[in-house]
Order: sequence, then C-alpha cells, then structure tokens
Amino acid sequence: MSANEVKIYIIIPIFNAEKYLNICLESISKQTFRNFTCIMVNDGSKDSSKEICENFTDDKRFVLLNQENKGVSTARNNGIKYALENACDDDFITFVDADDFLSESCFEKVVFAANNNPDNHDETLYICGWNQLTKTEAIHHKFEKNTSVLSCSLKDDFESLDIHLNFVWGNFYSAKQLKINKILFEESMNLAEDVEFNMRFVYFVKQFIFINECLYNYLESQNSLSRPEVYPPERISIFISIFIKRFKFLNENEVKNKEYILNKHISNLIFDAIFSPYYKRLYELKPYVDLHHTRTKGQKRVLFCLKYNMLWFYRLYMKIKRNFFK
Repeated sequence: MSANEVKIYIIIPIFNAEKYLNICLESISKQTFRNFTCIMVNDGSKDSSKEICENFTDDKRFVLLNQENKGVSTARNNGIKYALENACDDDFITFVDADDFLSESCFEKVVFAANNNPDNHDETLYICGWNQLTKTEAIHHKFEKNTSVLSCSLKDDFESLDIHLNFVWGNFYSAKQLKINKILFEESMNLAEDVEFNMRFVYFVKQFIFINECLYNYLESQNSLSRPEVYPPERISIFISIFIKRFKFLNENEVKNKEYILNKHISNLIFDAIFSPYYKRLYELKPYVDLHHTRTKGQKRVLFCLKYNMLWFYRLYMKIKRNFFK
C-alpha cells in the first residue's frame, strides 16, 4: 500500500450549521494529503448550510447529498453508502462534525502511519488525538508519552482508548471492514449512537494505531443536551442501556482494568444526570459498582452514594456546591 493508492472518504452530517461550516470545510480543502472525497450530507437544513456546501462543489472532491431532516445517524449512513459504492479495500472512512475543524496535516499523518503498518491495515483502527475547545481553553486529549505513534491493543490499552471510542470523529475506519460486516449507525438511536457503532466495529479490530497529536479540533457546544437541566427519562434509559452493552463488551473481550472503566462511566452518568427529576433511575446501576476500583476520592464518593441509596445526599451536596460557586 502506498500513499497514492489510499483514499480517505470524509462524511459530514450537516443540519443548520452555517455559523461554523465554512471553517470546517476549509480545513478539509486545505489538507496536505489531497486524495480524498468529502461527502457533505445536508440533513434538511433551513439556514444557508446548503448554499455554503454548494460553494465547495466546484472542487470535484466535494460531493453534496441532500436528504429530508432524518437525523445524524441517517445522514452518516447515507454518506457511508455513497463512500462504499466508490471505495477500495485499502481506503478509509472518517467522520467530521460540521462545527469542528482539522489540522492541515491530519490526513497526511494518518496515511503515513498506515503506510508503516501494511500487514494489518484493514484490521486496524487509526485514532487521532483531539483538542476540546471551550470559550476559555483548549483541553488536549492524547497519550502522555513522548512518541508520535502508538500501537495499542483492545485488551491491554482500552482504558486509555476509551474516551476516543465515545465518538466516531477523529477515527479512521477500514472501508473493507465496514462493507463486509455491513456496519451502519442504528437510526432509531438519537443519543450515544457513536458508542454503539464503535462497539460493533472494534470486534473486527486487531490493532489500534494512535497518532499522538491533537489533529482534530472539537468545538464544545454551549447548548449541549448533556446539561443536567435537560436530562429527560429517555436519555437516562438510553445511557443505562449503552452502559449494559459496554459491560458485556468489556467482559467478552477480557479488558484489563474493566472495573475502573465501568466505575468511571457510572460516576460520569451520575454527575450528568443527578439534577434530573428522574435521577432515581440511576439506582439500576448499583449491581455494577465496585468500590475497590476507583481512581479518585470524588469518584468513590459518588459511587458510595449510589451503592448505599444516598443519591439524594449527593444531589443535595452538588446543589450546594453549584450554588456556592456561582
């Protein structure tokens, strides 16, 4: 496999993204690696997103698909289907959100890593580090090691890989594996669809190659539905369901430190959902708590309250803390 043979298909689901879309598409247009097709899937936008996309179609590497508003999973699936009709076995499929942008060398560094891994190319998931951009800072997500490329395994390194498998952006998937295993997004899901997609895909991954640079830039939304105030019961149900799938997945793959990983996800879910009127649903996670495998005192405090039916106390504690630091 050589750099000239590899092609990258980029799928961007777009819905009312006019504020940031041009920056996103420009960052793809300026990639130093030029052999790509960018599939822009307009999900029934009502703003100027469609027109912005059309401005890029003079470059034949940019393709615009239009659909009625059916959601991000359907948009991504339509992009995957288009890509697989044209892709070769050695090609990659990746995803970019319309309000994010890439480093100019992102594709080049992924392909360079792939060219140095010719034997297991189609059984490897390539992952980039990423910047989490807030109003006040950039939080860097990468391995704390002084090396540019790392080879990781599902069993031994999942604790470090875990955060990167919560999303599909920043990951480069084998077109061959997506095609032969018929992996698409679950269109009935409107939350955590990335996690569910990744758990199905990594069953066919024998190796993870991590490009240890922050090449993807994720713009943290100020209107995110992850805010505690907008945590409806169906949201809690979905995340509990995903947690149980994760529990089975970690056990089936005999993942190292799985108790720490599960405790982390439980504590994060409690932290997000504790102010929901339906927070008592979280007691369904009690059987999965292991107080002997925690990383921080704060995490242990959260899990202790869950284990001993004291979430009401943690809720009160967080309310006082939040009001005090307003």
